Amino acid sequence: MNEEELVIACHCERMGKMYIKNKDDSIEPLSDKITYVDPTCKDKTWESIPSLSMKYVWGENCPVYTEFRLGKRAFKRCQDAQLLNILRESYRILKSEGIIIFPLETNYYSEGSIETLRETSEINSHYKITIVSIKDAPFILGHKSEVGSKWTFPNENVIIFTKKEEGGGRKNKIRRKKTLRRRKGQ
Repeated sequence: MNEEELVIACHCERMGKMYIKNKDDSIEPLSDKITYVDPTCKDKTWESIPSLSMKYVWGENCPVYTEFRLGKRAFKRCQDAQLLNILRESYRILKSEGIIIFPLETNYYSEGSIETLRETSEINSHYKITIVSIKDAPFILGHKSEVGSKWTFPNENVIIFTKKEEGGGRKNKIRRKKTLRRRKGQ
């Protein structure tokens, strides 16, 4: 993973150093090349990140679990649905097929609620949603707690939002014209 293409959302440097847990269970600190976004940290805004410049967004302690538990019903209850805000902002900064990852413990979601998120047009038109075991995650991030110096890494699942390719390019337009011509000739 190129750390220059990583954004950690809902977290910043003053909240504690972030670490990566490698596949061999070794733990290494992340470099200073990563980008943080958090409204409580000065100058850590989505607007400061150039469009189409990042490959990964990791949600660290983001207030999105109401949406994961209630699905699209949460959007009606929350005036400002945090999950939708993060997805909208991430869509602008992510490169094609970039991913957003949120740690997801079993008691924080239901399959039915995740299915309603998949059916939400704003999400479905821009992202593919998958839930994978933590061992199958592309990478795992965490931090050391200040109390007891314990490592806090997710240990169950992650939910991954993969940015869909933007459609309607020149190749598709040519293909549609050829199909229309064939239909006219029949």
